[in-house]
Amino acid sequence: MKASPHTGLRASRRSEIEELPVAPSEPRVMEGGHIRSGSMQGCPVLSVGVIVDLFQSSSAGGHVKTWEKLAHAACGEPLDLTLYFFGSEKGELPLAENVRYVHIPPVWSTESLPFLDGIPAHTDLAPLHPGALWRFRRHHVLHATDAYFSLARAARMLSRWSSRALVHSTHTDTPGYTRVYTDQVLRRICGDSWLGRALRERWKMPERMERRMHRRLERYLSRCDWALAPDEDSMRQLHSVIASGRTSLLRRGIDTELFHPARRDRARLEQAYGIPSDSAVLLFAGRIDSGKDVLTLARAARILLDRGLPVHVICAGEGSQTQQVRDLLGERVSLPGQLSQDVLAWLYASADLFVSCSQIEVFPNVIVEAKASGLPAVVSAQGGSAMLVRHSASDAGADGVAV
Repeated sequence: MKASPHTGLRASRRSEIEELPVAPSEPRVMEGGHIRSGSMQGCPVLSVGVIVDLFQSSSAGGHVKTWEKLAHAACGEPLDLTLYFFGSEKGELPLAENVRYVHIPPVWSTESLPFLDGIPAHTDLAPLHPGALWRFRRHHVLHATDAYFSLARAARMLSRWSSRALVHSTHTDTPGYTRVYTDQVLRRICGDSWLGRALRERWKMPERMERRMHRRLERYLSRCDWALAPDEDSMRQLHSVIASGRTSLLRRGIDTELFHPARRDRARLEQAYGIPSDSAVLLFAGRIDSGKDVLTLARAARILLDRGLPVHVICAGEGSQTQQVRDLLGERVSLPGQLSQDVLAWLYASADLFVSCSQIEVFPNVIVEAKASGLPAVVSAQGGSAMLVRHSASDAGADGVAV
């Protein structure tokens, strides 16, 4: 038996599934496109639990949507897959015989704290979720998509107690968001008082909280058997914590039939949103809040308008800064709210430019969708957005600009 890759684990888990101290539910295999109980040529079907410490809803962000798409892609495959989300009530939603969503109520939801009502997505602040420990016992592999909250902690604890493999994948710059929203909460609670200024400027509380979350991520990764990164640069950064032989890329993929230039319908766009035909249409899709730095887009558009340039902004999404965007741009902005993927695909193909100002992205799906739709993008040079556009002036295939 190989030695454990990190302290507290009794064995290498990737090849020794059969040594589980508490056996998962009976493995099932494919037969005629369906899953049945039993084994396939003597091999058990791998049971994987994917842990998303967020609420699942129609307005959820890219983190949740990425795993929903992967779950649909896994339907009918020789794999037993369960995706765990938070939910107001316990529940299970089967997608296929081998794939299902499970909703688990949080122990101490961030929704219960009034001063956190402006954060983009709610989670569980409890140090551990005992109910999750029981549910996770059925799986061979536990795949955590964060490193901070109760479900991910339960997965780590169970992994240390047993021979279940622990895998981590990066989807959100949680330390960066922690800095942004700590600053926002301090301003809300303390205003511009001396205490608020001291916490933010002298004691640098937002930056301290960001560093704390970085340390928690590093500790979590050091206990993982495998880690998945969204791109090569992120994977190299992982190697300071986890051996290079235990990392790989997570390829998300995209529906190129849905997101395609053929969906362009400019006349429909102008009619639907009352846009003059001579206007350049700038599109943003995502949360309309400080985390996405959407006011930078609104202020830049205001400058262009004040200089007499005909631009019209469409912000597809919802968030705490919606009214501020409306106040800045007036009739030159359309705010249609949360839109379906079909409508977004049409908007991508029909607009003139996609704009993303966020500096704390990991792998923003919206930029990949915009590019697939033939829409060039202007993105922040900070964060993962810049990795997704080819912006060299000498590159004939350039599809965006990083600034």
